Amino acid sequence: MSRWLKNIFSIFVLGWVLFAFSAKAQMIFRAELSQTRLRVGEQTILNIVLEGEEVEAKSGVELPDLSPYFKVDGQIGPSVSTVMTIINGRMTKRTSWQIQYLLVANKVGSFTIPRLSYRSGSQTYYSNPIMVQILEPASVQTREGDFEKMEIRQDPFLSLELEPKEIFIGEQVIASWYLYFQRQIMELNLGSGPSLADFKVMELERSTQLSPMIKEHKGEVWNVAFIQSLALFPLGAGNVNVGSLELLYQQRAGRDFWGMPITKQEVVRSEPISITVKPLPLPSPMEFTGAVGKFEMRAEFSKKEARVNENLSLLVEIRGDGNPDYILEPKLNIPAEFELYPPEVKLETAIEGGRLWSKKRFEYVLVPRKEGNFQVPELRFCYFDPESRKYNYVKTEPISIKVNPGASGAELVSQGGLKTSELKADIRFIKPNQELLKSEGERAWQEKWIGLIQVLGIALVGLAYWYRAYLIKLEGDEKFRKRQRAFREFKGRLKQAKKLAGQNKEGEFVSELKSALLQYLGDRLGISPWGLLEEEMAEVMEKNSVPKEKIKEFLVLLKDLNRFQFGKAISGVSSKELLEKSESLISTLEKVKQ
Repeated sequence: MSRWLKNIFSIFVLGWVLFAFSAKAQMIFRAELSQTRLRVGEQTILNIVLEGEEVEAKSGVELPDLSPYFKVDGQIGPSVSTVMTIINGRMTKRTSWQIQYLLVANKVGSFTIPRLSYRSGSQTYYSNPIMVQILEPASVQTREGDFEKMEIRQDPFLSLELEPKEIFIGEQVIASWYLYFQRQIMELNLGSGPSLADFKVMELERSTQLSPMIKEHKGEVWNVAFIQSLALFPLGAGNVNVGSLELLYQQRAGRDFWGMPITKQEVVRSEPISITVKPLPLPSPMEFTGAVGKFEMRAEFSKKEARVNENLSLLVEIRGDGNPDYILEPKLNIPAEFELYPPEVKLETAIEGGRLWSKKRFEYVLVPRKEGNFQVPELRFCYFDPESRKYNYVKTEPISIKVNPGASGAELVSQGGLKTSELKADIRFIKPNQELLKSEGERAWQEKWIGLIQVLGIALVGLAYWYRAYLIKLEGDEKFRKRQRAFREFKGRLKQAKKLAGQNKEGEFVSELKSALLQYLGDRLGISPWGLLEEEMAEVMEKNSVPKEKIKEFLVLLKDLNRFQFGKAISGVSSKELLEKSESLISTLEKVKQ
């Protein structure tokens, strides 16, 4: 190997040794502040991290005196984690130690957090110093001509804006909330709503997500996002409060050991505002119902012509930006020739120009009883106008309607001698001769079918009671249930035996017929007939009141079937005769009372 190659190899080995030694001895010690420019009263997090191979689990770093600029308001940690690795057969252990302090700014000025130190053996490690600028807290801002005083103490802050400037009882007030923020905000949610006990409240708009606009405020650039707006209607005079709206959000508060962001929940509230509500001037008109704002009114018939006794609709509509609860039914002066029915009332709301407008519809049904030309006089609605500070009226024009004769105008003569008109849609029976009237109650009891219905009703009740008792017994008494189904099941098996006989399957036919007879006997008498001797079977049947001749007939039939089953012919007896004999015998036994 040449000399220059040896030199290169020596330099490489020496560099690798020095690198390994420095890597082993390398220690990382740092301090970070989450915010280096803040206002008095705001918070920041001091994060101290120590990493290396020789870090002890009980290592600590002494925090220097930060007064009077900062106050320590809390601590997270310390936390310790260890990572072990094996490379080329060599095991290394690296430990990380971390602690976080929550600091609150106390004094205006520029301040340097001195470098922190950590000593490991003969080696001392230092963090970098951190420069911090602490600003004055935001001053109280008063907007001239408005009722709002807003104190901005933090980022973010929630602003409440109210319109208009002067307020009367029942006048609409728009309350809008806006969020001002410069920091990043995550997971924003509405908290508790404002206290509004002195108002009727109707929601206008609510934001489903933050859509901020850039706006300058007191020389600084802010993100401003609309939150929600409400239409408020004061219910009484005096000083009333619009309470605080609360928002919940997550804000970043540093990073953990793995570098993941740490968040914490924060709350921001708007300042409550007190406003003065003025009473309405006196005296008020007799027709005034409490409506305050701007209003308009219209009225119209559903058609210009109608017939006698034909339904007719009259629509009255009042629209305005006042409290809809005070839009009451107008007073109608309807001609005496019309019948008037109570109206159907509908309320509709819409947002126009950032304000709530209500439209209340009153739909009346009228029935004209006489032909001719008629007119509904003008309708009036009284309200208070906050701009002119006067009571005003909205009116409709008189409404004309022509009533034509009805479809049927024939005259009838009643039994009392008076003339009546037969009406198509609204028939009225006039019976002035009371001697011809009979008492419907007295006549009803004289009818025979009334008594029959009563007897039938009692019988149905009794039948229902009996059937219910029958079902209960059928469900709870196993012997009773078998006895009730014995004959039905015998008929089914007898049908199967007939089918086997028709197929010339004599062995299966005899077996099925014998089983059907024994199963019927067992279910009917509540016994197990299988394996009983002839004498025992006769004794059981006799105890259950079966006539002796029927007992003998039943036993003879079973004996014949046994002989046939074991290959012995039954002289002079066909399968058809066996079936008929079995069916006749069981039908007779079914009639025996136990």
